[in-house]
Amino acid sequence: GKMVHARSSVVQELFGKLSARLQENFSGIRVVHAFAQEKREGERLDEVGREYLGAQLALARVQSGFNPAVELIFDLTTAIVLLVGAHLVLGAHLTLAELVVFARALDHLVWPMMACGWLVNVIQPATATSKNRNGCDSEGITRAYQRLRRPSPSGSGVNSEPTLDNTGTSE
Repeated sequence: GKMVHARSSVVQELFGKLSARLQENFSGIRVVHAFAQEKREGERLDEVGREYLGAQLALARVQSGFNPAVELIFDLTTAIVLLVGAHLVLGAHLTLAELVVFARALDHLVWPMMACGWLVNVIQPATATSKNRNGCDSEGITRAYQRLRRPSPSGSGVNSEPTLDNTGTSE
């Protein structure tokens, strides 16, 4: 969880750097061309691109081990239940029907836990993205809201634009 979140944050940060570099190059292409900086800018873009690729591969390595590990645990648990259950059935301590019912009940318990694990694996990068997106977090939103509530510098005591009151309605 924490490792996926940390690497996802790095990936998002580098994606932002890559996007910014591309935007700078596209918007300033005439300047880059006028000063014959195409090679230098290409090298800078390659550098950021390689950093981004490295971060994506590191994230993929962490995530790629998750599903096989979960499935291995599930498969080992099932194998142990079947082996112990077969021994109990052969010893007449358990009927075959009881073993099947127990195995199915175990399957119904394990599957939701696996699904929750996969969901966490999907949500971790999303939470990293939401925290990195334009620096918006709950504190940043609160500060922006407080700036909206301040009196205007004109001295009238009220912003010229409509603001929101504490109930979320327009004043």
